[in-house]
Amino acid sequence: MQSLRAAIIGSFIGDSFNLAPHWNYNVTKLERMYGRLTDIVDLPEDTYHTTRQTGEFTHYGDQALWLLESVSRSRSFDVERFALTWQERMMDFDGYRDGASKDTLEHFRSGKRQPSTSNDLAGITRMAGLLLADNLKDEQALVDAARDLTAITHGDGQVVDAAEFFMRLFFRVQAGESIAKAVKALSYRHFDSLPAGEWVQKVRDLPEMTTPQAIVKLGQTCHVDHAFQSTVYVLLKHGHSFEEALIENAMGGGDNAARGMILGLILGAVHGEEAIPDRWKQGTRALAGIETLIDAALPVSRFGSEKFDFRNARGETLSGRLETPEGTPRGIALFAHCFTCGKDIAAASRITRALAEQGMAVLRFDFTGIGNSDGDFANSNFSSSVSDLLAAARALEDRLGSVDLLIGHSLGGAAVLAAASEFPVLKAVVTVGAPSDPAHVRHLLGASEAEVQEQGEAEVSLAGRVFTFRKQFLDDLEAPTHSLAAFPSGVPVLLLHAPEDATVGYENAQALLSALPGAPSLVSLHGADHLVTRANDASWVASLISTWATPLFQ
Repeated sequence: MQSLRAAIIGSFIGDSFNLAPHWNYNVTKLERMYGRLTDIVDLPEDTYHTTRQTGEFTHYGDQALWLLESVSRSRSFDVERFALTWQERMMDFDGYRDGASKDTLEHFRSGKRQPSTSNDLAGITRMAGLLLADNLKDEQALVDAARDLTAITHGDGQVVDAAEFFMRLFFRVQAGESIAKAVKALSYRHFDSLPAGEWVQKVRDLPEMTTPQAIVKLGQTCHVDHAFQSTVYVLLKHGHSFEEALIENAMGGGDNAARGMILGLILGAVHGEEAIPDRWKQGTRALAGIETLIDAALPVSRFGSEKFDFRNARGETLSGRLETPEGTPRGIALFAHCFTCGKDIAAASRITRALAEQGMAVLRFDFTGIGNSDGDFANSNFSSSVSDLLAAARALEDRLGSVDLLIGHSLGGAAVLAAASEFPVLKAVVTVGAPSDPAHVRHLLGASEAEVQEQGEAEVSLAGRVFTFRKQFLDDLEAPTHSLAAFPSGVPVLLLHAPEDATVGYENAQALLSALPGAPSLVSLHGADHLVTRANDASWVASLISTWATPLFQ
């Protein structure tokens, strides 16, 4: 349910963030006015939204709020009922009225239940509230509702098909499928009017250029062909970051608010609420009321999630997220994320939340220089990651008690194995896709490793981000303290590893099975990938951990 909440909030943020630059088609002027737009800013004098104030919504967000209010109140969606609500609210609306709204309202006034012929993609932007409707229980029901909702005001077949495309895209990514894979799959799907395959291919065929340049080339306007392609482009290029995607989209100008609402919906589901900048939430005037509407309609969660920051041994502030169950936790766990990934990667958030639902308190955090944590990544290494783990454990002990379960994903798995001897009351250790030797990560540097050795440092691109590696990082990987010789012999270990893991081969799990003392357990995650991308696989991992650890925590 947390992905639904994040998707709805993300969609509204996508609108409020773009109120000021909305419908400015001059990207040079946008850059001159804002530099790089990173905050919700005051409206310029030459705006279409003269009745709105900073942090409010365009007419897209206002209509989306009408739907959210309707669904939250009734816990259901009925297209005829909402069409009447839309008509009543639009008749007294003091905001900007686009052509589709004017034409549809005129039809309604003359007694005709007939939409406009508008082909603006903006027609689909209000659909986030559908996710709360109890009578829309599966993908097809939500797709049908999205089509019906869009067709209240937009009769163009391509726009109605686009509503289906993006609702199905939402379903795929919130289930754990990557954006690229989901877009590709839907590009092969047959739609009555939407040439999805052709438009997605145009996006893929673009030469390298900046995102504003690409949006100008693909189309800045509201029209479905332009807006669809520009939205897909931003998703594919910047889908790894909610914040970056919305900033780049805003700087592309034109109908950035419509694109922003779709981007916010999809990327909110992918990255969770933690990825939405607090300053954007605080700057959105209606957000408190929106959160109340969402929480009133969502099923009551049995676990809580809160920000949990602490200082490491160097005095730097590390950013954490603490998931807690209802009542007294049956165990206290610490989760270490994969190399350069961050605490908010889908696998980390899904696994820790699922464990909280099963009674565990779990802290996940960003290592030094990663995500929202302070410090310079270039000065970090494997040893500093182990040190960060110990600092997290001390902070968690002050709050809840001693850590008795360590969980590590990929290189985080190697880190928890190396740190285990420092935890006096440890009951168990779990690794997911862990290398048998921390030095395994050297291969990620590729040809840059030689440059690091010769020049002392080098910039390396990993997963679309650039990191600086220094020679001390490579030297530290060879430290004798990283061996498994000191691992406490009485601590049970569960090794989870996908045989198909193309990043850290299955032979690493077999090597750990032989090297660790006692009788480690090895479970093969057949069908999973290294990052445990799919939601079902993350739930499976959490279930395995909980089931295996239950006897140890009784």
